Amino acid sequence: MTKKGYLLLVCASVICALVASIWVIRQQGQVLRVGMVLDTGGDQDRGYNEYSLHGARSAAHTLGLEFEYVISASKDEYEQNIETMIRNGADLIFTVGYTLADATAAAARRYPDKQFAIIDYAFTPGRGCAGNVADCYTEAGGLSNVTSIVFSEDQPAYLAGVLAACVSDTGELGIVAGEKIPPVVRLVEGFEKGARSINPGIITRKRYIPDFNDPVTGYGVGMSFISKGADVLFCPAGATGIGGLRSAKSAHVKAIGVDVDQYLTFPEAGSVLITSVMKNVDVAAGVIVQKFAAGKLTSGINSFDLKSGAVGLAPFHEWEDKIPQACKDLVAQANKKLVLHPEILKGETEY
Repeated sequence: MTKKGYLLLVCASVICALVASIWVIRQQGQVLRVGMVLDTGGDQDRGYNEYSLHGARSAAHTLGLEFEYVISASKDEYEQNIETMIRNGADLIFTVGYTLADATAAAARRYPDKQFAIIDYAFTPGRGCAGNVADCYTEAGGLSNVTSIVFSEDQPAYLAGVLAACVSDTGELGIVAGEKIPPVVRLVEGFEKGARSINPGIITRKRYIPDFNDPVTGYGVGMSFISKGADVLFCPAGATGIGGLRSAKSAHVKAIGVDVDQYLTFPEAGSVLITSVMKNVDVAAGVIVQKFAAGKLTSGINSFDLKSGAVGLAPFHEWEDKIPQACKDLVAQANKKLVLHPEILKGETEY
């Protein structure tokens, strides 16, 4: 399915879901409430947190649901922030980020009458529930009221690596990464694999920064990589990555964004952004809220990948006519290969 076709299908599905959801809410004569707990990246990270919030809040407001959110200043606040949402009457508690998994699972067990959704974490036996159960998302597993949203972000990251290696003049790439958690590691590993598929000898300089809200360090790390020869930067690090993009802009080297089309969300770096690795978190968050409102949100794992068209690369924008056709062809070939054989990237990093 083409990206245009996928978006049309999503739009049609959204309209149907909205109509059904509004009908359910009106029939029940009650106003449902959604409470979202953001990670430490805040609500203005130009990507992951901000657009997860945007998607969920927009869907809630369109449907007439009550909505509130809270930003976690530190990991120590996860549990109390979830409790705050519950005390305030949330029917669906939506947590954003891998690091909220433990707090989400604990709250879901304490409040089996509430529904929970989490982005970027899939619970498996021994990781979020007892190791001797077959499925965490059952009564026996204790998480029958939880929905997980996960992405095969290593797939579009692989495509970004192909593109980066093809357009690099120095044969050196820089990766300004966030905290070393599985979703970020998958982005980094996918990017590196894609780059090596084009140039096995390519040099990738990378650093994991244990804070998604430190653009100053992101800028410094990016400038350090550039000074050592990197002429393309990949910045999967939330607000910290914004610092990396700023360094690319300052040094006039190419950059690749993440999570959403950062050409649109961070236009300051638009002239150097050749593409972004998109997870479409806003669309995914909106779909979850729509399903919840319609009474159709089920427990388990919702996966988004290249084959479904739910992840991919953003347009090249200002670089459309600057990127060689040969590089575009390599990206297209890699995309086709991954759709047919996703196992190429399978099994290295768990959700």
